[in-house]
Amino acid sequence: MRFFSTAFLCLAALGSAWAQPTITGIVNAANYSTGIAQGSIFVVFGSNMGPSTLVSVPSFPVPTTLSGTSMRFTPVAGGPAFDALMVYTSAGQVAGILQSSAPVGNYNVTLSYNGATSAAFRTSVVSRNFGLISLAGSGTGPAVAQIADLGSRVNQFGAPASPGQTIVLYGIGLGPITAPDNNPPGLQDLKGPAAVAVLVGDVEVAPVYAGRSPGIPGLDQINFVVPANAPLGCTIPVRIRVAGSTTGASTTLALSRSGDSICTHPFYTADSLRRLDAGGTLTTGSFALTSQSIKISLFGNNATIKSEGVGGSFAAVTLANVSDVSDSDTAGLFVNVGSCTIYRLVADQTGAVVGGSVRLLDAGTQLTLNGPGISNKAVPQTPAGSKSYSATLGDPTGGISIPGLPGGIPGQTPSAGVSAGTFTISGPGGSEVGPFTASLRVPQPIVWTNQDQLAANPIIRSSGVTLNWTGGEASDIITIFGSAGVPAGGTQANPIFSTTTFICSARGDARTFTVPASVLSQLPASTGSITDGTGVSILALQQSTASEQNGRFTAPLNAGGNIDFGIFTYAIGGLSNVTWR
Repeated sequence: MRFFSTAFLCLAALGSAWAQPTITGIVNAANYSTGIAQGSIFVVFGSNMGPSTLVSVPSFPVPTTLSGTSMRFTPVAGGPAFDALMVYTSAGQVAGILQSSAPVGNYNVTLSYNGATSAAFRTSVVSRNFGLISLAGSGTGPAVAQIADLGSRVNQFGAPASPGQTIVLYGIGLGPITAPDNNPPGLQDLKGPAAVAVLVGDVEVAPVYAGRSPGIPGLDQINFVVPANAPLGCTIPVRIRVAGSTTGASTTLALSRSGDSICTHPFYTADSLRRLDAGGTLTTGSFALTSQSIKISLFGNNATIKSEGVGGSFAAVTLANVSDVSDSDTAGLFVNVGSCTIYRLVADQTGAVVGGSVRLLDAGTQLTLNGPGISNKAVPQTPAGSKSYSATLGDPTGGISIPGLPGGIPGQTPSAGVSAGTFTISGPGGSEVGPFTASLRVPQPIVWTNQDQLAANPIIRSSGVTLNWTGGEASDIITIFGSAGVPAGGTQANPIFSTTTFICSARGDARTFTVPASVLSQLPASTGSITDGTGVSILALQQSTASEQNGRFTAPLNAGGNIDFGIFTYAIGGLSNVTWR
């Protein structure tokens, strides 16, 4: 019973005080995607949905009412309503199990707490929607994985698995079972009915078992043997294909040669990785020069906006932070050149509903930038006191260009922007970080040659998409970023989006990269715009450095020692609003 309660508590968060319940989102409990699979655990976000202190179901069978909270699913197309099984309840977040017998289709969901009932929230029930559970609990980063050959030891940076060993993954959403959902289901192997396959990097493996975890209702597990030709590293993507749909690419495994006590990472030391494993923090410094050509529709015209600047921060991060796609300071931990990673987030326009924020460190009130045509440019904390530094470069108006219309704003004089050459950023030190200087060589910027074409024509997700560019060096890394999101609650003024994002990487001198259909098929169809609350539809291509020396720096910490990792890099490229079809 203790493991049962602990497993569900790991999915939980606390909310606000009691009043009439409000539902703002209903998602898969593993990866926070919409579409609730039959027989799976799901999470409801909202307010006033339960007691101020979280209450978890104490024993089996799992009830339909817990501490005054219950959830009712009413089919939109008609038919009998039913109450979901309750896993835990709190004011801000509730979890339940959807019965395997629930028919597929659209539902109006209401939540009742102590006699008060919420307005209906629309959600869909699907046969299967699988997501892997991560150590951070956000659905991204290192997966919750046990190495069966090592006494079910948890796979971590300091406990890597090796080819030939059996790994047990945990997730949610493989689909319905015949056993009751309110008691431990025993073995319920779904690898045949769900057509399950495991992809370690790009190596496909048939699982030994894929089905319910015998002791916990709604929880799935997948057992497989690490193949001999599996890629090795600290952040090897692991994906699961279920009924033809590939999911779970946002999670990773640590794999190494037999006998190695820790995985190998190009940026972080063994001590740093072990510190993350132990729940400790890393200190990082990350600054970037940015130059973006943004293609949007403006006042009925196709417009190009040139945006240039410099920004960054020092931060103390944990494993939970380092696995958050929004944390650009530590994104380097999850870069695997030549591969793609999928992230799923439920977020509003002010920040993610899931995942935490890093703790920023003070390095002084103002930094200084120098480079070609730029002399002692002030880079202040923006806003003041935020410990995050930024400044605008180039044309302060954004260099807006609309065909047939004059550009710019009278009286505004552009300054030097990002160009080839050497840049330095330095700071005098602050209360937490001491004096530092970082130097960066910027090569000739790339040109995204088919940006206009991709912005003008719908991108067919089932066909993949190819991006082409000129320029770029072997030491450059090209990041291809795409995002599609649909409304999942909130209001028109402050909508909540269920967003799927992919990040792929390639060498700069490849000059072409195809995002495969297996990745794009995981995006929802989207034509909306975040500006009017109708959705998210973005495609971007970025050039940055992958050199082991260019832009790397260190800085002293006033508490003692130095930062674990520092990088001054560049992000040059473009971003377009696109149509995902």
